Amino acid sequence: MVRNRHVCLHQAVHGYHDGHRLLACSTDLTPETHRLMLVMSDMSGPSMRPGFEEYLTGYPVVGERVYAFARTWYAPELDRPGCVWTHTLLIPEEVSVSVPAMGRLRTLFCRPTLDSCSIGEYEEPICLPAEELLSPKSHGVQKPLTATVAECLEGLYGRGGQPVALASDKAVRYEELVLAIWSQQWPRLRQVFAFCTGSLSNRTTSSITFRLQVTPARKGHTFAREWQDAHLINVRPIEHLVPSCDWVRAAVDDLRRGSTRRFRECLWAIGQETEDAWREFPKVARLAMVLAEGDGLDDAGTVRGIAACLSAEYPSGGKGDRVKQKLLGSPGQRDDVLTGKIREEEILRELSLLEKTKGLTSRVLDVRERARRLWDSHRKRALWLVMELTANYLGDLGEACLDGISNGIQPGDLPDAISDRPGLAAVFVCRNPSLATCSKIWTLPPDVQHDLLRNVSDSAHISESYLRDVVHAMLDAGAKEIAPEVHRMFGPIVVSWVLDWMAHRPPKTSQRLGPEWRRILANTQDACLAWLARAEDPGVPVLRMILAQLDPITAASGAFSMDAWADRVSQILPLGTTQEELAIAVFAMVLALNSGEKAAAKLMAFSFAPIHDALAHSRLEYRLWSRLDDDLPSVPFYRRWERCERLRRGLIERFRKCRWPAGEFLRCAREPSLFYQVLETARRVRRNRSFLAHTRALVNHDPALATPEQRDLLVGMDPDGSF
Repeated sequence: MVRNRHVCLHQAVHGYHDGHRLLACSTDLTPETHRLMLVMSDMSGPSMRPGFEEYLTGYPVVGERVYAFARTWYAPELDRPGCVWTHTLLIPEEVSVSVPAMGRLRTLFCRPTLDSCSIGEYEEPICLPAEELLSPKSHGVQKPLTATVAECLEGLYGRGGQPVALASDKAVRYEELVLAIWSQQWPRLRQVFAFCTGSLSNRTTSSITFRLQVTPARKGHTFAREWQDAHLINVRPIEHLVPSCDWVRAAVDDLRRGSTRRFRECLWAIGQETEDAWREFPKVARLAMVLAEGDGLDDAGTVRGIAACLSAEYPSGGKGDRVKQKLLGSPGQRDDVLTGKIREEEILRELSLLEKTKGLTSRVLDVRERARRLWDSHRKRALWLVMELTANYLGDLGEACLDGISNGIQPGDLPDAISDRPGLAAVFVCRNPSLATCSKIWTLPPDVQHDLLRNVSDSAHISESYLRDVVHAMLDAGAKEIAPEVHRMFGPIVVSWVLDWMAHRPPKTSQRLGPEWRRILANTQDACLAWLARAEDPGVPVLRMILAQLDPITAASGAFSMDAWADRVSQILPLGTTQEELAIAVFAMVLALNSGEKAAAKLMAFSFAPIHDALAHSRLEYRLWSRLDDDLPSVPFYRRWERCERLRRGLIERFRKCRWPAGEFLRCAREPSLFYQVLETARRVRRNRSFLAHTRALVNHDPALATPEQRDLLVGMDPDGSF
């Protein structure tokens, strides 16, 4: 462990004392660790071979979370043949992962002697300055390398983690190579790597697989028979050094140069994220090559190179996900030391433009969420990215990127997002349909609005309430030109949405409804009537507009009774002289002229005076008069210009024929001069005089029915109807 800039390592020594046993140790060992170390510290075979009198052994001690690194010496000075001394260093994980060159630990080994006093030295931990072990300075393998090195690496990693046996004439020949291989491994791989530079027999046990063993050359074939799973390597001359794989060449070159190279840094960082280190070493090495060779490339080239390598090495989803995230994941996952400080939008751009993305899925790289976060934190960069992507063909990652940005935009953000780029509105709405409910987007030019509408209608998941909100946004924005296309796409239900909007907006707002929308309402009267039947409180502005445009014949054939129509019209009284109000009055009168119900008399009372006044002053448009013309009594052709006369006759005859209440008749003409004209018209037709006499009798009986002026006129009338 590391304390106050010092490294402290526990140690143990084994040797012969009435049998091979633990002679001294600086820490307490569990029984399992004690048994394991007792076996591993004994001689590695049945008998010693020349050249193998001294060797190294390394193996993990799983229960203790330490790694045992030992040197064994043959002890011919002892009385019993086959005795050995073994000095073991117990290296904690935090130290093991920090030492760049494990060969430095060899200097700590000390061969015991028969002197019992020297044995006591092993009962205290070894403490030394941390810089002696942890310094980044490192040297490569000093001795010449042969084809054996490449074959050894390919055997260890290229054959799915197959154990390797190196045939040698002496243990020390490959000691430096074995330590270099151990040092090259990333921390997690180091912790499970077991090796021996002097295996006089196969040292693999049920709990530990020795991945690399050096065995006497003369015993090589015997060793191969004992260890059938191992790959036996014999020494070859240097001219045969032709590594078959690019990753082997890179790893060999790294062993030559030492741990300070960029390749080693990348190898370690990526390797820590692997799941099956032995099988994935070639993949990791190739990725490290790409990273090491890409230092001179621009950001785009680096990302493309990494992505291509990842797709080749991990083409299946779920494989190498942590490695992919380490290299091309989100800022919290990505290691900038490996890839360089490439801006997030640059990485997303290159990922989005990849033609082949095997294994690089949006789920693994979290592209959608990263794009959304980019919008939240750097909107200008996000908009730059959108412009880059929309100008190119996109794959799945590109679509996910645009989806993420689009879904990060809130309706209130939309004006800023499209202020200089109105064409982006369709891109955003296509991927985030809720943006179409923002009124600002419907202030864009008409051609953009039409594109937006097509995107809305093509959305996979749209509801009636969503479409209603979209139409309301259009109306809030004052969009007009798009109205016919909206009605064509969504049908008569648009009428209900428009009327709902008018009913829930202030009168001044609803009065701004454009002529295009009004024409739709005028041409879909059945839908207007259906909405009016459902509305409990439609509001005066909406009611005025509907009644002004309704065809009375259509209205009369609907579900409304005369009482209902009289109630609706009464909500907007008094009727004035505007064309809209006159249209409502004409609507009410046509209903009354075509109905015999008593409630129709109320409609006549509401509408007669304003229409008569408009006719008297030539303010009634011909289109409105044409609605009345066919329902009023006929007169000789030379008097057809007397429209007021016809209107008064129609009033009197309707009340007479339908026997409507006299009180409603009197309310039709409260103004004295108008009432006088009505009486004058009535007396000129003999059959109407009895109606006048009946009315006068009712007023005499109940004076409250008439105004004083009306009573005076009725009282002053002769029985023949004259005054």
